[in-house]
Amino acid sequence: MVAPSKPPSFMKGLFDSALGDVMSNIISDLGHELSDDVLNTRATRAFRAFDTDGSGRLEFHELLRAMDTLPHSCRPAREADARALFRRFDTDASGALDADEFTR
Repeated sequence: MVAPSKPPSFMKGLFDSALGDVMSNIISDLGHELSDDVLNTRATRAFRAFDTDGSGRLEFHELLRAMDTLPHSCRPAREADARALFRRFDTDASGALDADEFTR
């Protein structure tokens, strides 16, 4: 059985940049392997911050807004690329990411 792949590197940056208050984590973590617990904690915190309407679901427009907090080099080049990534993580094809899909 093949182990599931880790999220792309810009998703790691997205996890770490919730509302910009933890952007320093990205810089300090460069080149370091983070434990699953640390990644899950940061992903959960980011999900809550990015879920601006408090619905418990992250919609595409909320993800785009969150990506605006990332350095340009960490963002998808085109909105179509961001949409493709969003669909990849939206495993139930609901049109929104729940916390489990986001932290996977």
